[in-house]
Amino acid sequence: TVHVSQVPVHSGKRILIVFSPHKDEFYGDPDDLDAAVRADLARSKFSFLDLTEPMRGVVERGVYYDNVHLNPVGHALYADWIANALSPLVIAAKPSQPSAAQ
Repeated sequence: TVHVSQVPVHSGKRILIVFSPHKDEFYGDPDDLDAAVRADLARSKFSFLDLTEPMRGVVERGVYYDNVHLNPVGHALYADWIANALSPLVIAAKPSQPSAAQ
């Protein structure tokens, strides 16, 4: 087993780790492992997107097939949330473009 703190961080590389909660978490059955993973990720040096709270607001819309797997509605929501989280990282990583007037 590899702990998140053991994953090498290479200069110039940006990593976004996304935490996806289980459906049970929203119905009074939180998972101890999920809590431990969330805490480890929060302490890590990686950019971390916890989708627990955004999912709490939409879980009643039927975004899961089962306790873990998202349906197409859930996937569309994740795509939007992840794209929004990645946008600043991608913009910051783009090299400056030379002027066309040269």
